[in-house]
Amino acid sequence: LCFNFNLVLINAATSWDAARRLVLMGGILDEKGTPLGPDSVEYATLSHAGKLGAPLGDLSGPALNNFVKLVAVSAFVTNAQYDMTPENTWYIGVIFLVSTLCAIGFFKFGLSITERAISRSIQGRRERIEWEEGTSILRQQDQERRQERRLEAQKRAEAARL
Repeated sequence: LCFNFNLVLINAATSWDAARRLVLMGGILDEKGTPLGPDSVEYATLSHAGKLGAPLGDLSGPALNNFVKLVAVSAFVTNAQYDMTPENTWYIGVIFLVSTLCAIGFFKFGLSITERAISRSIQGRRERIEWEEGTSILRQQDQERRQERRLEAQKRAEAARL
């Protein structure tokens, strides 16, 4: 049910957009035989319908399109490995299923772990460069001075209250 609903949403958004472009390029004629253009009522109507349909397509389209492309490409690439009966090639399907689950796991968790590792590496490199240039020591001294000023200001504020 959800898969069918996603397909309806994607196709509706795409259909409105394709019809609007067809009218824009003069591909549809009116009763007199003149091509409709961007000044026509039909184009304005399709523009409004496209504004309603585009968010629906954007909602369901990207994830489903990637899934459909993955299935289509995988079927095309592995087509020669399958027989008409699954008795001889069932293990290939299991291998494909396991590899797909591993890829999903990597993209769900592995990319964030990789991103954190790269960020830590870049941050460490920056800190080493700052240490070599002496800017980290200057920054640390500046922070200590600010902290001392804050403490002095707090002491003055407490003395003024008393």
